[in-house]
Amino acid sequence: MTDRTMTPAPLSDFIEIKHGFAFRSEFFTEDGDYLLLTPGNFIEEGGFRFLGEAQKRYSGPVTSEYVLNKGDVLVAMTEQSPGLLGATLKVPAANRYLHNQRLGLVRIKRPDQVYGGYIYHFFNAPHVRKEVSAMASGTKVKHTSPNKLCSVLVSLPSLAEQLATATRLDDWDVAIDKTLQLISAKEAALFALIDRLVFDRARSESTWRHVAIREIADRIQRKSDGGDYPLLTISSASGFISQEEKYSRYMAGESAKTYTMLRRGEFAYNKGNSLRYEFGCIFQLMDYDEALVPSIYVSFRLHDSVCGAYMRHLFAADYLKPQLRGLVKTGVRNNGLLNIRPDEFMGATVPLPPLKEQERIAAVLDEAQREIELLTKSLSALRQQKRGLMRKLLTREWRVPAQTAEAA
Repeated sequence: MTDRTMTPAPLSDFIEIKHGFAFRSEFFTEDGDYLLLTPGNFIEEGGFRFLGEAQKRYSGPVTSEYVLNKGDVLVAMTEQSPGLLGATLKVPAANRYLHNQRLGLVRIKRPDQVYGGYIYHFFNAPHVRKEVSAMASGTKVKHTSPNKLCSVLVSLPSLAEQLATATRLDDWDVAIDKTLQLISAKEAALFALIDRLVFDRARSESTWRHVAIREIADRIQRKSDGGDYPLLTISSASGFISQEEKYSRYMAGESAKTYTMLRRGEFAYNKGNSLRYEFGCIFQLMDYDEALVPSIYVSFRLHDSVCGAYMRHLFAADYLKPQLRGLVKTGVRNNGLLNIRPDEFMGATVPLPPLKEQERIAAVLDEAQREIELLTKSLSALRQQKRGLMRKLLTREWRVPAQTAEAA
């Protein structure tokens, strides 16, 4: 390793980043031979996400230039969701995935000086992501380019130390992936339990009623009294979160005066569509006594004769999806919201067993949910540990000893 690579130099000295291809949408299909990578395949912290039924496939003509190899490193060059810009993934299999537009393929120019696995982690380091975001263009949706990405400065250690550093970080990725798989398995078991305890019985048991939401709940439209309340938004993956956490700033401004005040135990329906909830999602406020939510949400409070935990699990399982699909008339508006009126939503029906049975079902599902929550906390801790390790190793505040690096 020369002295030059031990001092800061632009990434363009060591790598190049290639644009993807704009594949024709007429060939997008559910059963094509190739899988089309999109920004949705990137995990914000870095890594590959398979999209299941939402994964785009392609059946049109393809040139070998855009068919990816296993282990290829791609960079997200558009911020489809907050925190995604500059995220990297490794292609999981050869000859199956296509290099789509808005994704950059990393190519190593100096394999004698650069290890691709190190570059994969380098782009996911917090300080690098911050720099990539600062150089981006666009207001609502940020974009970057190969030239901007390759202008980032890097101080490369020896090739052996790069390998050892990447291996250390890969160990955390393995632990994170295993935890994600456990969470996925537990979630599948939970949904199977909901199917058995609720969906199947709702179709067959005579003691269960099917009632409109408006019959068991009252819509909430109360406004703020001017107090200092947290401003929340609904994430389809996490439920209620602060606007600052989601957008890195408060988005409401003066419009907060029109927000709806929600109290602990009350519900809100977010009409925004997402991969997880195609026709919007409904969450119960659990972690705040009072908070403000956008007035575009349909907020409501259950009657005392209904078990909130039972309804929370019912909504989480997307029970209303078929009904909400039937209410959508003209698709998604420019603001990303579905054209479902509040009165239409309140007219959707839910299965309601006797209160004691609601409570019994909720207790069983709560226990299964607690297992998922414990695993989710473990996942959060692993990700936090990895971020801290990346901050130390990739700024070279911590160094892997040379002998360890050579042995790695």
